[in-house]
Amino acid sequence: MCINPAQKIEVSKTGDFPVYFTSYQRYWDSAPKLKKEDFEINTSFDNKPIQSLVAGQKTKLITKVILKKDASYILINIPVPGGCSYANKENNFKNETHREYFKNETAIFCESLPKGEYTFEIELISRYSGTFTLNPAKIELMYFPTFNANNEIKTIKIK
Repeated sequence: MCINPAQKIEVSKTGDFPVYFTSYQRYWDSAPKLKKEDFEINTSFDNKPIQSLVAGQKTKLITKVILKKDASYILINIPVPGGCSYANKENNFKNETHREYFKNETAIFCESLPKGEYTFEIELISRYSGTFTLNPAKIELMYFPTFNANNEIKTIKIK
């Protein structure tokens, strides 16, 4: 059920049985701010600060994560920039429980990670030339998503 944001919501209950109520909001943040309170996350191509790729060449999208304390049930979402597609969809990486490849992002699940720094790699191939947006990568606790972090939007050029 979709509700107008200005519409008032009233919930009431009678009887002995519990009522489960879920509410959430979806919106597009066109200028997300860097957030790094509980975790830190950053993306780069082949560990180079310059975000310029050559069409037809393979590259690695490298995501570095810093956990400021031990964490369990972690979800890492790494967007794939427009103009790129997967060169390889490997699984069974160190520290990962599961990895899923979607057309617009890779989701990495980790059951438990102690405090420290971790690196996750995704092999991509740049397909089309142009200027593209790399959306922010995000890390959060799966069952408590209020504990999260993200990096900033980046622009990449494919020549």
